[in-house]
Amino acid sequence: MLKFRRVRSILALFIVLFFLSLVTGFFIVEFRLAKKVIYEYENSLQQAALNKIELFVSDVTAFTEHAARKLARNSGPTRDLLKEITRQDPRITDVYLVGTDGCVIDSASGRKGYRHQLSEAFEKALAGETFVTGGETGRIAVGAPVCDAAKQLRSVLIIDLTVNPFFQELTQEFLNENYKIALLDSGNRPVVWPFAPEKLRGFVPYQDKLYDRNYLRYNVRTAGIDHTSWQIYFFLKDNNFDTYRVITIMFLLFVLYFCAYEFLVEFWKASSINSYFEDVNFTIFNHLKEGVIICNKFNKIVFANEAAHGFFDDRTANLRGAALEDILGSPRAVFSGENKKMILKNSDQTLEIVCSPIFKAGKILGSLAVIGLGGDQEKVCEQLLAKLVDINPEGLVFVDKNHQIAMANMMASYYLGPLEKGRHINAVDSKLTTAIYNNMGSRSLNRVELGLSGVTCEITAVYDDHGLYAGTLVFLRNVEDGNLPEGL
Repeated sequence: MLKFRRVRSILALFIVLFFLSLVTGFFIVEFRLAKKVIYEYENSLQQAALNKIELFVSDVTAFTEHAARKLARNSGPTRDLLKEITRQDPRITDVYLVGTDGCVIDSASGRKGYRHQLSEAFEKALAGETFVTGGETGRIAVGAPVCDAAKQLRSVLIIDLTVNPFFQELTQEFLNENYKIALLDSGNRPVVWPFAPEKLRGFVPYQDKLYDRNYLRYNVRTAGIDHTSWQIYFFLKDNNFDTYRVITIMFLLFVLYFCAYEFLVEFWKASSINSYFEDVNFTIFNHLKEGVIICNKFNKIVFANEAAHGFFDDRTANLRGAALEDILGSPRAVFSGENKKMILKNSDQTLEIVCSPIFKAGKILGSLAVIGLGGDQEKVCEQLLAKLVDINPEGLVFVDKNHQIAMANMMASYYLGPLEKGRHINAVDSKLTTAIYNNMGSRSLNRVELGLSGVTCEITAVYDDHGLYAGTLVFLRNVEDGNLPEGL
């Protein structure tokens, strides 16, 4: 039965450990898949916004490059061609043909001869690149190089466009509680900014976190847009997924570790009773006349002193490693974690066995059994002594080692007054108390003067089998032999 319980306990721990490992592995895989899905979803949002902006940039740069090629092939009046370019797109506010020195050669509005305000679009066009810049006021400038037949830079075409509708559409499409986008021109000038203006003042390019309204945190990702002076910023609301994932996995791993530890302890008996007594010298128990048996939690004997071997020498030569119920021959001997007392008949002996659990750090490690001879004979002797004291014609008082009255007959009560059992001898007679104290250690019968008329008091100390003081016997005799006190 005990082995079955042990196997069942180990099996239950193994099943829990197995399923907990499966759950932990499942959560790890599931978290990775969920993280991948979230990452792909965020990337799809970013790519959608990036594609929309790049498509717009590609559209305006292609239009500008086409117009620049027409200007390069043009042999007629330049202003007529510039006006024609203006009429091709309602978003165009003006078109400029600027010389390499920065002076305006001609424009669709008719203004010329002045120095054009230098911009990044003009500088990039001088380097041969079609470039887009601006946007913070809802207007952008697109610059493209105008080359002759020999591919030599002749001038720069700059087109100003009003693109507020596009930026508004971009803001509305990607303005959500969970994600937002921002578009900043060079110098950190806002083209599209989804937060309050004061947030822009504290915003640093390429920072990875932004807090809005003191309780929303956004993760920030950045990407550049080719052929523009713009940087696009993606603000993704932090869902604390990584935090929850780490906490969950750490909790599961902690529980898994705890179960694994319990399983190993149970399987290999790492928490054996020997660890509890690792600093105790067991030989001290061999000096006791009572048998001492120490068992582990599975009721296997790990120690038995010489007295215990003497009680059961007819059953086995060595008690160590034996099952307690096999030695005692009773299923009641199986340890259940409770104090118990039992009587066992062994050959011609009656044994009294007391079992008590042993705890360490709140866990039951085993049991301690103390075995002694049955007390039937002692009880008979005690009753016999009580009868002899009672019928003795002399006064007899037995004072135990605690100096309390254990026995007293009627004659002693006549001489000394009331002698209730358990009463301290000092409350009876102080001289007698002093004499008992002084007589402790003596091996002879000694007379004591109590001042009682016609009464002789003699005391003798009583010792047990080990020579330890057990009490004092007091004799009270009438001086005149054969005469009883009056009234008896």
